[in-house]
Amino acid sequence: MEKVTKELFEIIKKYHLPCSMKGNINNDAKEALLEFREKLRLIKPESCYNQNKMKRNFDYLHYLIPIRSALINQQYIAACHELGSLIYRYTVTELHMKMLILQLLDEYV
Repeated sequence: MEKVTKELFEIIKKYHLPCSMKGNINNDAKEALLEFREKLRLIKPESCYNQNKMKRNFDYLHYLIPIRSALINQQYIAACHELGSLIYRYTVTELHMKMLILQLLDEYV
């Protein structure tokens, strides 16, 4: 993981847990998502696909769809878990990916 990606993951890593946890920790996970959103917004995006880091197909939707579903249902821990998995596998600072994530977080958090 590159430095910027590690910094982003550090924000949500505490909530990169099984989705069965409930209670106030869900509100804490929501706060972590808000912090993640603001940090991601400040990062200068990579302007094009990096073929070594980002597949040109749509495999990343495997993570974005559950993130969206979790956010809609206010399951912020589940959203953090899927977002952590996405960060581990894809370059979230790539312009297209960054914009998709920010759009989800802006709309549902």
